[in-house]
Amino acid sequence: FRSSGPPDLVPVACMLTTHTSAPRTLSRVLVRNAIARGISSVAQEETIKDNWPDLLPFLEQCIAEGNAGQREVGIYVLYSLLDVIVDYSPEQLERLIGLFCRTLADPESKEVRITTLQAFSTLAESVESEDKAHLRQIQEQVPNMIASLQQCIAEGDESSLAKGFDWSGLAFMAAFL
Repeated sequence: FRSSGPPDLVPVACMLTTHTSAPRTLSRVLVRNAIARGISSVAQEETIKDNWPDLLPFLEQCIAEGNAGQREVGIYVLYSLLDVIVDYSPEQLERLIGLFCRTLADPESKEVRITTLQAFSTLAESVESEDKAHLRQIQEQVPNMIASLQQCIAEGDESSLAKGFDWSGLAFMAAFL
């Protein structure tokens, strides 16, 4: 995949941080997250200028087809961009909600599920209250959201629980239940 715009940072990050033979160590996760934050910073600037038009489709592909590490990088970068991309077409909303429904049920990575909770929360805040269809689609995922939080509680993973339990977004969604 060759991206127009800034250098192909996302594929490099995925390659550097997702070797399946490498053990999942804290240092590997920290390096991957630092690279993802760097990509997010560049992407936020370039997306505003519309200099990286194929970034979102590439991230969607990375999240949909990649291994757990690629999905973790992709969903984190996408989550960080949700605050920058404030106007979503109905088609974009549909694609993002569908993608998040799948990543919320990621079979391998709790990190993907928790970052998806954060992303859903941010996305839900940007959906207009008159957009009942998209709000309903998000609301239908509340049981899966709660299941992800319950897994964190059961495992005693307070850090992931704190990340996933974004009061403002969940309160926003609850207002429409």
